[in-house]
Amino acid sequence: MKLRLPDYYKKFKCIADRCSDNCCIGWEICIDEKTMEFYNSVTGEFGKRLRDNIKNGSFMLCGERCPFLNDDNLCDIIINLGENRLCGICTEHPRYYGWYGDVKEGGIGLCCEEAARIILEYGNSGNFFEEDIPCEQTEDVDGEIYDFLFRARENIFRFLERKDISFADKVSSLFDYGEKIQDGLDFEVYDVSSVEKSDYSAGEAQIESFVCAFEDFEAIDQSWNDALEKLKGKALVVNEKYLTNIFIYFVWRYFMKAVYDGDVFSKISLGAISAAMIALMAEGEDEESYVKAAKLYSKEIEYSEENLAMMLENCYTESGFSAENLVNLLS
Repeated sequence: MKLRLPDYYKKFKCIADRCSDNCCIGWEICIDEKTMEFYNSVTGEFGKRLRDNIKNGSFMLCGERCPFLNDDNLCDIIINLGENRLCGICTEHPRYYGWYGDVKEGGIGLCCEEAARIILEYGNSGNFFEEDIPCEQTEDVDGEIYDFLFRARENIFRFLERKDISFADKVSSLFDYGEKIQDGLDFEVYDVSSVEKSDYSAGEAQIESFVCAFEDFEAIDQSWNDALEKLKGKALVVNEKYLTNIFIYFVWRYFMKAVYDGDVFSKISLGAISAAMIALMAEGEDEESYVKAAKLYSKEIEYSEENLAMMLENCYTESGFSAENLVNLLS
């Protein structure tokens, strides 16, 4: 089996107490069976503490904090047992994976500020590396459809790398390309052409309708509602490099899922919507402003199955999410 990861993947390392956020606060952590078996075998005072703070296969939060997050925001499990004794979720976060037949793809997620910095700085291509790993149980895919989508994604990456085209032009062109690829899937014509630059006439951006389209999403954190209140009269803060890298991230993470659901267009829309919203939420063009916005957006949308599903559905129904409005927003 092949494991395929973006080139920047190996740059990530948790910055622990130097992080302004903490992934051990506010999340319910389920413990996998193998780790639970080990925790039940730990002796002494720390073993008792482990078992006293686990209920129904999850850590019992103290308020919003993991019970093993100490006053220095360091993990007492790592301190007492070693990093290799963390449960699966704690070990992998913010990494993610997708399985496509004999290929496993992965990356690091925008919900983590250090991962977001790496993506914004180094995610400017769809380059990846591969390594062989033991086979894992996965769902079979149609090889012809997989190859078709993989080649289309490669074309998208190459187009997004172009320096002679504005980001708004890239988005407009990729909406047109997404329709072609969608037609190819729908009519089983698996010929992949390169992305062509399309022309559009810029119009007035409907910022309020764009922001209002997010109001029905479940708020994971109150800071999301607070952020929405500030956006309706705000202009986008456009940093072409960061917007391009954000779009590439979403294409890398979600585009190939169309091999299962047959929906290419929503994956293109997701990239454009996400780039526009992060740019709107950013307080400046600098990296830290974009990191802060990307982290909040990713937590709200990517780490809620309900919100992500709603986003992919709403890209067809919400006027604020229309291709025309998104291109106007990003112009």
